[in-house]
Parts: sequence; structure tokens; C-alpha cells
Amino acid sequence: MKISILIPIYNVEKYLRHCLNSVLNQKDIKDVDLDIVLVDDGSTDKSLDIAIEYAKKDERIFILSKKNAGLSTARNAALELTKGTKLRAYLDKKIKEDFFIKSYKNTHSFDKSDIKKLSKDDIDKVFTRLDERVYKTELSDINDFIIQDLSPDTYVHFLDSDDYLDKKCISTCLRKLKDDLDLYLHNVSSVDEEDELIKEKIYLKANLSFGSYAKGLDFLQDNKLYDFYFAYQGAFRASLLNSYKLRFIKHIYHEDHDFAIILFASSSKIFVDDEVLLYYRSRSGSIISSMQDDTYPKKLPFYLETLKASFKSYKKLRKYYKAYCFCKSAIFVFNFYEEKINLEPSFKSYKSFFTKAILNLIQIFKISLKVDPLNIKKMLQAFSFKKRTILFFFLKDLHRQPKKFKYIKNLKYLLKDKI
Repeated sequence: MKISILIPIYNVEKYLRHCLNSVLNQKDIKDVDLDIVLVDDGSTDKSLDIAIEYAKKDERIFILSKKNAGLSTARNAALELTKGTKLRAYLDKKIKEDFFIKSYKNTHSFDKSDIKKLSKDDIDKVFTRLDERVYKTELSDINDFIIQDLSPDTYVHFLDSDDYLDKKCISTCLRKLKDDLDLYLHNVSSVDEEDELIKEKIYLKANLSFGSYAKGLDFLQDNKLYDFYFAYQGAFRASLLNSYKLRFIKHIYHEDHDFAIILFASSSKIFVDDEVLLYYRSRSGSIISSMQDDTYPKKLPFYLETLKASFKSYKKLRKYYKAYCFCKSAIFVFNFYEEKINLEPSFKSYKSFFTKAILNLIQIFKISLKVDPLNIKKMLQAFSFKKRTILFFFLKDLHRQPKKFKYIKNLKYLLKDKI
């Protein structure tokens, strides 16, 4: 069985060795065709040097160095380079004859007619070989160049480069996936910067129903998981992404919320396990921990730079941008549901779940829209939910969230007709 561990890297020289060692020192994986794809997202420290050092010692490691553009683009690049893709086979020099790669032009669509053909010359212009199994590209977003069908014979497990795997993670995944699963979901524990346990089992709660499900969407619906996220909490068949050309949305926070819902909605047989197989490192400087910072850093991500003039503090800017990101994710989930129904009318049976999930993603009730440089107001008009559904969601727990009254003026933007 092929399992690709996909690791995005950005300025993690302090933790990267621990992360890589946790993958290379897995127990009982002799039957696994292990593939480790590292994507350096423009690190400015020694992270790339460390990655190359490991690649020279272990031929299972493949590295791409690219321009900085954020976590989503690094994960998406890793997907295009998993074993079983034609791009990876060419870069591994397993294809020598003339050939072309069928690539799509757009992600997030069931439409498979938007095809372009990429030749060897096209690929050679984009990827520069630095060393054995080490490549560089000037692209910041690989999906601007290529969006491939991924292999049905490969399973993917993401791992962030400051986290690490339990020593039996891959063998456990292997044992479960042999039952012809589309997806295996496991638990996660939190540790501090010195690997001391902070909290056990932070991802899957004890009140969930564990075990097998005929459909991934049944798991979400049966357990009322309307606010759900998934990236590194399990392994899934890479080809699940093919039908909708699913990738992570770039340049947003919490990019794994819409990804999770669409992925699980595309999954058939899954298994949900309470076992902890990954350790999430809670550290200063991470995206989550910096949410409360009030002062602006010396360097802002380019997608936040234009917003700086509109907000007096970094905290207010990030709160607004977080709401924008959730609204954007909601639109992607909404569009998926609308397209899916057109192809499969029986999918309407999940309408209640999708309605609640989409409304949970909308964060308009948590911010003031006096300043709205990204025009969240206009984004929200794109939804065609019935007005009474929106009102019910807003009012159903008002007694527990009285602050919602403060933002009731924002409600009118959800109640307008579709643009």
C-alpha cells in the first residue's frame, strides 16, 4: 500500500528534525510503500537545509522548494507531487518517452471539460532540479500550473512540520485502510513546545459514535458536526479529491473547514477511531496563538497588507479577516452542495446538514461591519437560503448569546435576495 506523508514547511528549524524522525522511525511498516513529500514554502531559516540533509540520507523523501504563499498552497503542491501522479513520475525520471499530462484549469468543480495538456518542456520550464529528489519552482501556487487526477492506489496523511506522529501511526492507518476504506479518522493530543502533554484527545470528543460508517457525510450528520475541520487528523484515499477537483482554498485562515465537509461528502466507507496518533504542538508564533496579538508585526502576509489602513489594531484586522475567511468557506460549501444536487438529486436528503454547516461557517454575527474593505456584505447576498431558516439559526440560542443583539443590523445582508 502506498502512503504519502505530506509535510508543508515554513520556518520550523527548531522542530523539523523531531517531525521527520517521527515519520522515519515508524514501527511495523515493512508492507508500506512510504512516500514523504516536503514542500518548503519559502522559509527564511535553515528549514530547507535540514530537509535536504534528510533527503540525502533517505530516498523516500521528495522535496519541493517554492515561493511563500501560505499553508494551503504548500499542501496543494504536495498533493500534486504524491506518488502515482504523472508529474511525480516524470520528476522521478520514471518517464523518459514523449508524453503529456492532462491537467484541469480550475479546482472546486465537477466540470471535467476544462482541460489543458502539459508537455515535458512545460514542466522543465517550471521545475528546476537542485539535487536528487529535490526541486525548486518560482511558482507560489502550483495549481496555477497543474491540477491532476490523483492516484486511487495512494493514501494521503498530512502532517504539519511542527507536529509529530505517534510511532504506530502509519501501521495503524495501514491496518484500518486494508478494509478498503476511503478515509480513516483518528484522534490528536496537544503538547507544548517542549513536548509535554497539555491535553489528551483534543480532536474527537468522547460523546461521538466511533466505528464504521457507510458514508463520511453520515458521520458528520449523525453526530451533528456542523463546524468540522480536517487536514492532518487521518489518512484518506487521494482519488477522493478527483470528482470535485478539491484542493485547499489559498490565502485564508481555517482552510480545512470547507475542505473537511466536501471531502467527507465525497467519501464512502470510513472508520472513526478514538486512538491518538498525532501530537499537535501548541506554540507561540503559530497562526492560532497570534490571533490575540494587538500590535502589527513588522511584516504582514501580502493578502493582509492592503487591509492595514482600515483597522487600528492587528487584532481587529484578524478578527475581520477570520470572518471573511469563514464566509468564503461557506460559499465554497454552498456551491458544492448546489452542484452536487444538479448531478445527484437524491443528495437533497442532506440539505438540513448543509444548511446548518454553512450557517455555522458564517461569522457575520461576531463582528461589526462598519468597516468592510473586502465587502463581506456582498458575499453574504450570494446565499439563497429561506429567510426563516436564517432567522431561526440567529434566534435559536439568543438567550445564551445576548451579544448577538449588537450585530442584528448585519442580519439584513443575509435576508436580501440572491444577487
